[in-house]
Amino acid sequence: MNKTMNNQQETLKAYIAGIMDGEGTFCISHHTYKKKWFVRKTIQVANTSPLIIQFVIDFLKKNNLRFYLRTELKSKTGKLVSYKLRIDRLKDAIIFIDLISGYLTEKKKFAYLVKEFCEYRLSVDNQKRDDNGKFIGFINFERTIGEKDIDFFKRYRALRDSSETTRRKPHNFEVKI
Repeated sequence: MNKTMNNQQETLKAYIAGIMDGEGTFCISHHTYKKKWFVRKTIQVANTSPLIIQFVIDFLKKNNLRFYLRTELKSKTGKLVSYKLRIDRLKDAIIFIDLISGYLTEKKKFAYLVKEFCEYRLSVDNQKRDDNGKFIGFINFERTIGEKDIDFFKRYRALRDSSETTRRKPHNFEVKI
């Protein structure tokens, strides 16, 4: 591979990282289903620009990463159409984070925690998964979560609560003239 091609690929990674820093989410959350508690990860980018979403789609396809795209039509409210692109498979999430993590700034710690969570989930021996890390058959909602799942959720919450993205007071910028 020549140097120009390599520079273009690194530029694409940096651009995608910038989109994720601004419009993306690396999250570990919990939800309940049939009165049971579950912990899951989310890697998502949301935007109203089809050009930006298409750029991310092209990047994911080029790297053979699977994704889901949801379009929300908000014509009744007069708002723009919203696009939400999500990476669900654990192995794809790890690869995606590895590709862009060197260029992330604001959300780097979140991405690394989500990657660690995905690696943990892939290592769980008592679940049958295919080669891509997806449950064989329908998602096993009977799986109970362990202390480690809860620990990941708590670590995410602590990181989120201490993050600059949840700043409550405006920052005073120094402007030199």
